[in-house]
Amino acid sequence: MEVFDSYGRKCNSRFFVNYGFSLEENADNEALMVFTLLPTYSNYPLKLMFLGGSDDDKEGLVKGFQIPMNYKESKVKECFSFLRVMHAHEKEMMILSDQGAEDMPPLSIRNEQLSLLALSKAAKVSLEKFDHSLEHDNELLADEENYRRLTNKKEKVPNCVAARLRLPRHTGDR
Repeated sequence: MEVFDSYGRKCNSRFFVNYGFSLEENADNEALMVFTLLPTYSNYPLKLMFLGGSDDDKEGLVKGFQIPMNYKESKVKECFSFLRVMHAHEKEMMILSDQGAEDMPPLSIRNEQLSLLALSKAAKVSLEKFDHSLEHDNELLADEENYRRLTNKKEKVPNCVAARLRLPRHTGDR
């Protein structure tokens, strides 16, 4: 009897951490983007309240978003809403008081430009964390003699990538 199982829609990082494999092509991959609403921004207390921050956020409100490839996902809309509030000037904040922070439409050309610029900067920061360029990684992947593909194309059988997590033992465990 053949058994089918679904792991659901997940980013490859979730598949790898939870199940020990990743998909060669995964439309649900995500990238972490981190943004900081600084106290030096205009209307900081109002923006902080609007975004659900607290008075404890003296250094600024730091918010990370797992951005999927599909721009229509709610996570992308939440990210853009955060960025639009972050870059809103006083008149735009007055408009915002009438609507919620979820799925906020563009406020102005200036605001949208600043939001896109912040997204671009966050993407650059995320990419700079990688030791090698995408071109370098693609060269390694093209070397199938030393780096086997996740899927055996001839036999249409997935190869397994396994990970073993080694945790330090407690001193009492012997």
